[in-house]
Amino acid sequence: MRESDGIILAYPKYLFNVPTKLLSFLERLDLMHHFRRRIESDYIEDLRAEQVLPPPLEGKPCCLLVVTDPEEKAENCLNMVGNEVRNLGMKLILFDSQLGAHAIGKLRGDIPKDEKGIEDCTKLLRKLINSVSPRNG
Repeated sequence: MRESDGIILAYPKYLFNVPTKLLSFLERLDLMHHFRRRIESDYIEDLRAEQVLPPPLEGKPCCLLVVTDPEEKAENCLNMVGNEVRNLGMKLILFDSQLGAHAIGKLRGDIPKDEKGIEDCTKLLRKLINSVSPRNG
């Protein structure tokens, strides 16, 4: 992830919430930058060290894509993951002033039928690509 040009987090919204495995993964990444280091010191000194490791994905462009049931909204789900991404110091790529793009699907095969959702996700992915592509003078 550190060597990637950008990160895409695509996930479903389960029962009014973000999948717990995704949140757990993001929270563990967030904890990584809280660890402190000092060369040739013991554990207690490590905890007291003034030098703090930077967040591992600081400044990394990231976009969010969420899939929900047709009756559900994506805002709360996007906000929750967006906050975790910001805590990591990542650069969140916005979609039309929203935190991410949203596709609708409940059953297998529903997402390809959501033309607007697919179009929105495609536009957001293009923004991510443009944010990491070198500009031609």
